[in-house]
Amino acid sequence: MEDQVPVGGPSEEILKLVFQFLDEKPSYSWTKSDIFNRADLVCKQWNAILKSDDVWRSICDRKIAHYECVQQNFRDRRRENNDPDMMDVEESEYHSPLHMILATQMKKRSVSGRSCRDIYILSERMGCTLGQHEFNGPDHIPPQHTLSSGDDNRPLRVRCTQDYQLSVLPTITTLRQVFHDPDKTSRQGEVADTKSRLLGHARKEKALLRERPYDLEKDALAVSMGQTLLAAVIISFKSVGENAFSSSSNDTTSDTTIGAIVNGLLTIGSGLGTTLDWPINPVDNLSFLIRKLWINQHDIDHDWNTTQEERDEAWETAMRKWWGSLADPIRRTLIEIYDEWRSRFTDGGELPQITDANDIPHRALSFIVEGRYQYFRKALAEKILSRVDPSLFDSILTVYKQQTTSFIDKIQQRYKSVYERKDPEFNAKVLLDIFLEVAPTERHPMGPEMSVEYCNGLLERMQNEMDRWNQLAAESLSSDETLWNEQTMRDMIELEQKFDTFDRRFPRNPSKEFDTGRLVERFLRQQLISPSLNLILPEAYKLKDECTKIIMEMNNTNDMSQAELASHHSKIQEAATAYENFSKYHHTREHAMLALIPLLPNLSKADAKRLIYALFIKFTSKRRQIVAESSLSKEFGTLWVKDVPCTPSSVLSENLASMREWLNGNSYSGIGSQGVKERLFGLGLPDNIISTMGEFLVERLYSTSPHDVNDHTIANVLGVIPYMVRFCYENPTKASLVFDYLGQAISNATSLFSHFDEDDIAPKQRENFHSVITELVLSCIRTRALRLAPVLEGLYDEFMQPHLPPTFVQFDTLMERINEAPKVPQDTSSYYFIRAIEINEVL
Repeated sequence: MEDQVPVGGPSEEILKLVFQFLDEKPSYSWTKSDIFNRADLVCKQWNAILKSDDVWRSICDRKIAHYECVQQNFRDRRRENNDPDMMDVEESEYHSPLHMILATQMKKRSVSGRSCRDIYILSERMGCTLGQHEFNGPDHIPPQHTLSSGDDNRPLRVRCTQDYQLSVLPTITTLRQVFHDPDKTSRQGEVADTKSRLLGHARKEKALLRERPYDLEKDALAVSMGQTLLAAVIISFKSVGENAFSSSSNDTTSDTTIGAIVNGLLTIGSGLGTTLDWPINPVDNLSFLIRKLWINQHDIDHDWNTTQEERDEAWETAMRKWWGSLADPIRRTLIEIYDEWRSRFTDGGELPQITDANDIPHRALSFIVEGRYQYFRKALAEKILSRVDPSLFDSILTVYKQQTTSFIDKIQQRYKSVYERKDPEFNAKVLLDIFLEVAPTERHPMGPEMSVEYCNGLLERMQNEMDRWNQLAAESLSSDETLWNEQTMRDMIELEQKFDTFDRRFPRNPSKEFDTGRLVERFLRQQLISPSLNLILPEAYKLKDECTKIIMEMNNTNDMSQAELASHHSKIQEAATAYENFSKYHHTREHAMLALIPLLPNLSKADAKRLIYALFIKFTSKRRQIVAESSLSKEFGTLWVKDVPCTPSSVLSENLASMREWLNGNSYSGIGSQGVKERLFGLGLPDNIISTMGEFLVERLYSTSPHDVNDHTIANVLGVIPYMVRFCYENPTKASLVFDYLGQAISNATSLFSHFDEDDIAPKQRENFHSVITELVLSCIRTRALRLAPVLEGLYDEFMQPHLPPTFVQFDTLMERINEAPKVPQDTSSYYFIRAIEINEVL
């Protein structure tokens, strides 16, 4: 008699066979297929079959066999092939905790009576949890073959202890002193009034945006340079003469040649720009103009249907046309730079000599245009700056300072209603309070209060929690009762998340309470939280998604019931309120920052320190060499939030209209940068700010121990040094301000390390010392700090020689370089953190 298939679907035997093989996808992962995951929803019969041991026994057996095969392959590589990568790995019976749980629990099944399905689920969940402990737990040392170059191979316990004691706690102690402000609460009334005035201003005028100089078009750069040159010539009563680099090309109207652009500078009008034309430092202007006028292959329209030889020929033709369009003085200068390279570097022997500027060899032309283009662009700017008549350049700087002063006056006039004729120092303090406000967000909650007592006991709590983590893991492996207890896995996952061990299987604990890479950020956020911000701001993308959803629902209200309409209106009000708070927060902070620019000289010493530490303190989260700035770089790096418009009022209908404007992306039509430092510090620095930067430099470097400096403090120093270097040539009569701090930093390092033998310094501390000394000495060269010769000579003391890099420059050579350094360094690359080749400054 033939088997009859039930009307309800396949037979039970067929379903069991099918379900046994649906747990695998055609890949190496054991991810369940969608059919397997949803089969139990079809009917009660399928649900029961899917949970039966007949299905899961086969799945478990095959997975155990898979693990055993992997383990055997490992043994073969270790023993037969003598694989050196496996020599530092302890051989074990099981491939992983998943394998161990699955195999041992299946053996005990006859006694325990547990189902194969439950055992499989336990092995997946607890196996992954125990795997996290095994490979990221407190005392695990990563095998050397799993590490990439530069990876941190310290166990979690050692990493937490060392980082917290040597870096985190000292930084928090410093920040606690810097941001201690007992009068902050008493200023809340004035802060609220100033916010109201800022909001009123924001509703009338948009924030001043600044297009970054390297984003400007070449025409705009040429106009700015021409205006400055004309004003400088008038001031100095001198003619530019041959330094104008007249074009060698007959086509002086082309906008693609250096000669044509520079030749056109003398014909440009003398206006100093509109209120939105931020002055550009003349060194940056020249540097970016050269960059914009340099040819590259992206500028060539290639026909990709042609052969590679034809494209190479077209590129060769374009390079020669560009070279021929350059003014003779520019070409002579580039050839001079080329010859200097040939004479100084080993690969110079492979480069052909240029005997005729009109018939340059292909190898030489390619080397200039694309081989070492960064170096040639930088060196060309340096040559031009060094050959400008000193009095003319002084006049150029004078014009630039007049432009910045005029622009600052315009900003001050623009925010006149905000100041209300009050004391400038008090106004500066209140505006700084508003600008430094940090609101808690869903992504960055405040977490436990980091009081002195909390911080002093935090390391002990970390150690106790790591001990508890080890204990839970050990008990899970030795006791079935603990292994099968759901609370065990919850506790272990919570510990993983507190230490942020990169387990992404479950939602993370946002506080990451024991992650040393984020403790400084969390403390800083708590210090900067404002008593007036009794709200949690949503993330911009989440708010935008929610607002989009609400707007779409508003167009489909006809089919809603009365209860649904009431709920919908409540959601509209909540979204509008969240949007209004979001808009007000960002606009008041941005306008407070702009209104603060004219008042920077009025900041007290304590307030200037608050500003510099907030903007430049960086404490990176560094685990497997994943390095990122603290998330506060978002609050103080840029104030740009998807062009969110300023809410016109608290009226619901007007807020909804503003919300629609934001969602449509029409709030700002111009291109601009909401970067903080480009605007706040982009108009020259007053003495009090540069002095505070100098103090910051000294405080973040050596004072008592070689462990004072680490990757974090070096990042801090690299943030302020470009501003200090630029201050020296913009204000040569005040350069001693910078020299004093550079000298103190070098003296502190010399005094400290001279008391240690070479063997007393760990390799990482020696590497950090080399980085710091190299950067400080380069700063002395760039600023022509001749008066620091006695301090620099101390580096060459017999006690310091073992600590210096083997190829460190000799003292006499260093003095020559300082003497030969250009009066005006081409510092654009370092100032804007643009990658550049600085071969001539390698120590």
